[in-house]
Amino acid sequence: MKKINKEIIAVVVMTVLVFAGITFSYMAHFKVDRPDLDDKLEKKKFLDQQLSTNKIEYYQLPKIQTNVVSSSNRMMHVEMTISIEPSKKVPTNHFKKFEAQILDLIISTVSQKSPEEMNTVSGKIIFTDQIKNGMNEITGGENVKRIFFSTFSVSIQ
Repeated sequence: MKKINKEIIAVVVMTVLVFAGITFSYMAHFKVDRPDLDDKLEKKKFLDQQLSTNKIEYYQLPKIQTNVVSSSNRMMHVEMTISIEPSKKVPTNHFKKFEAQILDLIISTVSQKSPEEMNTVSGKIIFTDQIKNGMNEITGGENVKRIFFSTFSVSIQ
C-alpha cells in the first residue's frame, strides 16, 4: 500500500508539474503585457491631435452689403461675407491693415459684373479668382491661399 501511495503521489506531483509547465509556457508565449486599448478613446485622441496640428485660422472680413450699378447699368444689391485663408507665411491678422483696400477691391469688382455673371457658377469662380489675385496684389505677395463665402446674395433692383 505504501508503494502504491508513493506511486500515486509521484504521478500527481508529475501531473501538477506538467500542467504548471504548460500553463507557464502558454502564458509566456501568448500573454503580452500591454494595457487594453479603448478604440474610441484612442481614435478621439488621434483626431484631436490631428486637428490641433492642422488647425487653419481664417480672417473674417466684415459683412459687405451694398447697392452698386452693374456693368449692365442696372442696380444690384450685393450681400456677402468673406473669409480669407492665408498662406502659411503670413499671420491671420496681416489682413487687418489692408481691410479698407480689400473691401474697396470687392465692391469695385462687383460693380464691373452683370447680375447674370454674379449668379452663375462660372461667374462666381471668375469673381473669386479676381478677388484673390487683387488681395495678393494689395497685400504684397502670395498671401491669400483661398477665399470662402459664408453668405453670397445678389439681387437686381
